[in-house]
Amino acid sequence: LKISLISGPLGMLLDNYHGLFGVLSYDQLGIPINIYDFNGDIILKSAVWVPLLFGFAGFAMSSIGLLLDEIFQTDDIIKNPKGPKTL
Repeated sequence: LKISLISGPLGMLLDNYHGLFGVLSYDQLGIPINIYDFNGDIILKSAVWVPLLFGFAGFAMSSIGLLLDEIFQTDDIIKNPKGPKTL
């Protein structure tokens, strides 16, 4: 659940880069979200469904990783590395 709550907003911020740099845009069916600053410049450009999609994707990928750890009996030291091994 935590990973879904983190993945949703982060996915929206990543999608924002594509929107601001013109890589993609959403029509009215995509229910676009545009957030403007006080000068009228767009600071966030995405769609309503993006956080839901990324939240689900984060949950699905994390669940698959946990399932595979159980199937292959991954050691705890590999699942939870500490210090320099993480970097």
